[in-house]
Formats: sequence, C-alpha cells, structure tokens
Amino acid sequence: MARHRDEVARRGISRGPVIAVVVVLALVLVTAGWFRVRNNVDEQGQRAAATCVDGRKVVDVAADPDIAPALSTIAGAYNASRPVVRDQCVSVVVHPLRSSVVLAGLTKGWDTAKLGPAPAAWVASDAGFTIRLGAAAPDQLDGDPTSVASSPLVLAVAQDAGPKVTATGLSWAQLPAVVGKPDGWKGLGEPSWGALTVALPTGSAENPAAGETSAPEAAQAVAAGLEKGAKATVTPQATTALAALGGAVKTQPVGTAAALEALTALRTVAGSPYQAVPATEQQVFASAKAAPGTVSAAVLAGPAPAEDYPYAALTGPAVDDTQSRAASAFAQLVTSAAGRKTLVAAGFRTRGGPAPAATPAVAFGPAPATLTRADPATADRLTAALRTPAVTSRTLVVLNTSTSMGTTDGPASRLKVTAAALAARVQALPDSASVGLATFVRGLGGSRAYAGLVPTKVLDTTHRAEVGKALDELVVSDATSADSSLVAAYRDAVRGFVAGAPNRLVVITDGPNDNGETDAGGIRAALKAASQDGKPVQVDVVALSGQDIGGLTDMADATGGTVIRVPGAASPELGAAFMRLLP
Repeated sequence: MARHRDEVARRGISRGPVIAVVVVLALVLVTAGWFRVRNNVDEQGQRAAATCVDGRKVVDVAADPDIAPALSTIAGAYNASRPVVRDQCVSVVVHPLRSSVVLAGLTKGWDTAKLGPAPAAWVASDAGFTIRLGAAAPDQLDGDPTSVASSPLVLAVAQDAGPKVTATGLSWAQLPAVVGKPDGWKGLGEPSWGALTVALPTGSAENPAAGETSAPEAAQAVAAGLEKGAKATVTPQATTALAALGGAVKTQPVGTAAALEALTALRTVAGSPYQAVPATEQQVFASAKAAPGTVSAAVLAGPAPAEDYPYAALTGPAVDDTQSRAASAFAQLVTSAAGRKTLVAAGFRTRGGPAPAATPAVAFGPAPATLTRADPATADRLTAALRTPAVTSRTLVVLNTSTSMGTTDGPASRLKVTAAALAARVQALPDSASVGLATFVRGLGGSRAYAGLVPTKVLDTTHRAEVGKALDELVVSDATSADSSLVAAYRDAVRGFVAGAPNRLVVITDGPNDNGETDAGGIRAALKAASQDGKPVQVDVVALSGQDIGGLTDMADATGGTVIRVPGAASPELGAAFMRLLP
C-alpha cells in the first residue's frame, strides 16, 4: 500500500513540468498567431490603401492668386505622401481665384462652368472676405478661419525709388498732399520725375480677369493716419483727402496686378500715367523677381493694413466628410515648418517664422504696426470716397421763401425767377462742386429754424436732378426769421466743412429779418459760438431789392463774406452774382 502511494507521488511530481511546458508552448503559438493575424490585417490595410478600396477623391481649394503658387507647391508635397482618408486616396488641387469672385460665388451661387468645382476650403487674401461670408452665409464656414501667412501694405514705386521714399518718412496720411503737387517727386529723391501719380485700381467683383485691388486698404491707412488713430473712420477730412488721391489718375487700371505689370514695363518714368500703386510686400517681391530692377517697395510711415490670408474650411452639399477631413489635414501641413518655409520663400511672412531674406526690391525689415481693419460698411464708404471727384467748393444755399418772394418780378414770381436762375447755375457747375439747398421762414423754431431741402453733396447726375426738382417745387410760405435760421444753417455748414475747398453759406433774400430780433453784436456772438478753428465758412448774401437787409450784412462782415445787391430777380445781374458766388 505504501509502495503504491510512493509511485503515485512520483508520477504527480513528473506531470507538473510537462503541464508547464505545454502551457508555454500554447502561449507561444497564440502569440505567434496574433502577430501573424495582425500583420495580415496591416498588409491587407496597406493593400487596400494602395488600391484605393473606396476610390479616389479630389479636394479642391480656392486660393487668392498671390498665394496659390506656394499652396500648390505644398499640395504637391501632400499628394506625394499618397494620403488616404476613410479608405479613399485623396489629392489636393489648388485653384487660383480672386477673393471677390469666390465670395460672390459662395453667397450668390457657385457656377461650376465659370469657376470650376466648388471648394472644400478657401484661402482669401484677407479676413475681410471671410467676415463678409460669415455675415451673408454663416452655415458655409466650418469653424473659425486661421491666418496662414501675412504681407503688409507698402507703396510699390517704379524702378529703385523704394528705399529713397522710405528714407523720407512719408506717411500714408501725407500721401494725398504729395500727389497733388507738380513737383511731388522732388522731395522723394527723384527730382527729375515731376509729379507723383498713384494708381488706385478699381477692381471688379464680377470679372475674374479684372483682379483684386489694394485700394481699400490704402484708403483705410490714409483715413486712420489723418485722425492719428488705430482704426480708420469716415470724416470730412478723410473723404476730401481720398477724393484728391483717387482723382490723380483719370483712367485707373482694373487691378493691382495690372498696375504692377505696367510699372515693370516703364522705361520713361517722368510723365507716365502713374509711377506708384499700393500693393503688398509679396506682390512687389514677385513682380521684381519676374522683372528685376523695375519696381521696389516704399514703406510708408504709420500703421498699415496687412493681408492675412485666412484658411477657411467650408461646408455644404458639395463637401463630403472625406474632403472635409483632407482639407483639415492639408491646413496642418500648410502651417507646419515645411509649409511655412515654402511660404517664406515666396515672399510671405508667417507667424513665428523669420521674415524673408532682403532683396534689392523689398527690404523685409520689421513689419509696420498693423492697422485694425475697419468694419465692412466703413471700408466701403472710404473706398467710395476714392471714386468721388475731389470737392472744389462746398456751398449751402439758403433761400428766402416768405410772402414777399411771391411778388411778380418779370415773367413770374420773384421766387420762381430766382429759382430758375439758380437752377441754371447749378447745372453749369462742375462735378467737383458740392451744393445743398435750404429755405428759411418764420415759425420753424429751434433746430428747425431753417428747412433743409437737399443735402450738401457733390453734383453727380442724381444730385443735380434732386436740386433741380427741389428748386422747381419751391412755394411761397410765411414771413422770414433770418437771424436764428441762418445761424443754425451756419452751424450745420461748419459741421460739414470740407478741407481744402472754399466753404460758403449763400443767402438769397429780398428783404430784412421781419422781426429784427438780433442786433449786430448778438449776431457776431452767435456766429462766434457756432464757428470752429480751422473751419472757416463764409456767409455771402444776394439781396434782390434795395431794401435794408438788417443783420445779414453783419453776418457777411463777420465771416469775410460779400453782399451783392441786384435790382430784382429778372435782372441779368442775378446770373452774374450766382456765377461769382457759385464758381
């Protein structure tokens, strides 16, 4: 019995190592099998990727033409890595399209026949375009756009004058005054070039071939500089300066690219239609690289806008999940070290990276202070000022319509004859004249001491018609209350003062203030209280009869104005008086 137990024990001892060996062998086989299965899965995935199991997908990116070549280079590197997204082989194609054209397509309907495939991402020239898209069609933006590059605004000038202009310290705010001088280049290092003329291209949102323009950015730089502020605002001083700047070139090129091309082609600079155009550093860099020695960048003093090239991921029926993911992956490559290197080589500045190396055309020095962009409405108003003729005179005409003006004078009432003569003179004025029309009568009271009929604006076709219609519809009303009425009109004329042009308040009346409420001292005190330093408004009076006109003479004397007396409305002298006071 004891022998049996010993035998069993010996067998038990020998069975343990065997079991352990078996377990180890099993684990090895399972592990080896797992690695084999995993490798097979990986190989199958690689083979599936290589054969694009779910097909191929093109990811279209719309980009401003200035940055499109650099993005195409980056896209080539991305495509060379044979990226796979959701079992689809993807490739990025960059389409150069003007930002205004893309904005119009995204907000008004994408025309694939004209613009090509709808984009999954968009790199506009500046955030102003993506802001407008967000306001008009916010559902088309997938997240917040991110700037991938920047390029500050400079003044591109002909040949090698850029460093000379930069050295003078010329500011954006001073540019309109320099443009108006026949020897403007004299103080900028090129005395033989004569007058400085600056192109401000018109641009076109509808014509893809027209090209974009930096004129809106230049307008903001000028307006902000004039107010010594960090942001552009619309002021009479700004609109006057911008009108002078924009009117220096009669026939504007359609885009900045066209203007730069014309500058690179200049052989004789003096007397050329223009020798400068606002552009970005990168645009000047690219133009000079294509045509060395023909154009260079002048860095003007003061804050300046910078194009910031925001990368915007887009949504919509034309963008599926694969394209959206691939567009996001491409954005990461654009902002990577390799992507930034490509952008810098193309003349762009990048966040956190070094500036491009200096060239004879572009110094690429410290970037000027970046001007905070104006809101779209303000930007549009400032750009419109560039297209508005410079104001050569500003006149508010205030006409007496009291009962006495109903007296027959020649072929009709004194009021009708006077209005007809005034209408004829207004029609003969140049487009650069700014004219407004008001009447004064008793009983309006307070701030309504006179009635403004037509606002004071430049005489475009529409405004001429408005003034003519208002004059034709004038009717006789009540007795005059001239003193308080005209002081209120004078105050408004001061508020709307236009620098660099004569500002007048022309009063037309056939008699005195009916209530004689103010003496000469009171009138002078009221005018002094309403006046502002640096904003002189001259009060001129046309007296239609031999009657005493009371305090109106004191108004004219106090402001350096003139009183012209004519025998009556039907007299030829009335037309001569209007020619003198409304030049």
